Amino acid sequence: MTMALGRCGKLSSMPIPPRSPPTIDFQIGTGGPQTIFPLSALPGITNSVTIDGTSQPGYTGYPLIGIDGVFAGFGVDGLTISAGSSTVQGLDIVRFSGNGIDLNSNGDDVIDSCIIGTDLGGNAGLGNSGSGVMIDNVPGNVISGNVLSGNNGAGLTISGSGATGNVVQGNLIGTDFTGSKAVANGIGVAIIGAPGNTLATNLISGNGTGLTISGGGATGNLVEGNLIGTDQSGTQPLGNMLSGVLIYSDASNNTIGGTTLGAGNVISANRLYGILITASGTGNLVEGNLIGTDQSGTQSLSNVSDWGSISASNNTNGGTMPGAANVIAGNGGDGMSITGPDVTGNLVEGNFIGTNTFGSPGLFNVGNGVNISDASNNTIGGTEEGTRNVISEMARTAS
Repeated sequence: MTMALGRCGKLSSMPIPPRSPPTIDFQIGTGGPQTIFPLSALPGITNSVTIDGTSQPGYTGYPLIGIDGVFAGFGVDGLTISAGSSTVQGLDIVRFSGNGIDLNSNGDDVIDSCIIGTDLGGNAGLGNSGSGVMIDNVPGNVISGNVLSGNNGAGLTISGSGATGNVVQGNLIGTDFTGSKAVANGIGVAIIGAPGNTLATNLISGNGTGLTISGGGATGNLVEGNLIGTDQSGTQPLGNMLSGVLIYSDASNNTIGGTTLGAGNVISANRLYGILITASGTGNLVEGNLIGTDQSGTQSLSNVSDWGSISASNNTNGGTMPGAANVIAGNGGDGMSITGPDVTGNLVEGNFIGTNTFGSPGLFNVGNGVNISDASNNTIGGTEEGTRNVISEMARTAS
């Protein structure tokens, strides 16, 4: 509470309302689509502000104001926000030689309903050379309802130990505005050494790799309710060209999926692995996902290689809690492979491997159900109630 002087000069306890950040509105020409071509770097945003592209007359749900950095110079970011507590909405930001938007100090920013890396219609790639959005070591940002596609780097990068508590939800990452056509980023989302972030209900498809989580500080991140490798309907393939999810380089204790309704991801139709955990990624939990099927869990949308490969120790796939089972079915290789001489302590329990979401056979993996190669002391199933895996149809177990 702020103390203010009363009428007689005494201190009053009446609070002074906080000032809202100023708003930048647009009314260019008679309305409709307009593109701004900066000839150099735009000034950094050092005071909190709302930049509201939705104010342009004629706005009906997709951006009409474009900022095109093709003439802005080398190594230039589109918007650089260091003030914190700022909002950017309803803009199209393309062709900067750096990042489209760089959030680099204070945090608590909102990026909403923007298109970053494609044309104003959200159709053709006009990528920024870096990431579409870079969250650089700052917390508490919300990235929601955007199209982050066509960028040479990642659609979104979350980097650094201070980049925590960020929420990424409801975005189209690697697709056009309809979510039905690929407009690839190099990587959909890259989490690098950043802890405690949430990715929920995004479409992450059509990229090089869908999602990467890497670095020793990348811990406690939650990935839930996303479509990774399908179109927006969850019924048609729109795979990432490599893996759907890649966890590596000491990333630990991250959760892919969940046990509550809607928390599981659909990770299907990717050109390599659905999930790959490697290079000392440890303590990660994969539960409640549909891997290799459509959103209903009844039709195959094959990951071309395996469901996934684990060449790291002490990770858990599935579980005994209600809703923890992964459906691992319809894949082009093994359901799962655990490989490597130093790979130990992984737990695979309670999953449906080669069945549909109801445990009925018919969605076999082309290779083995579970393939263990040159690895020791890993556990597949168990003797207690709920620990067994159902490995069905043409799937088989090799060791």
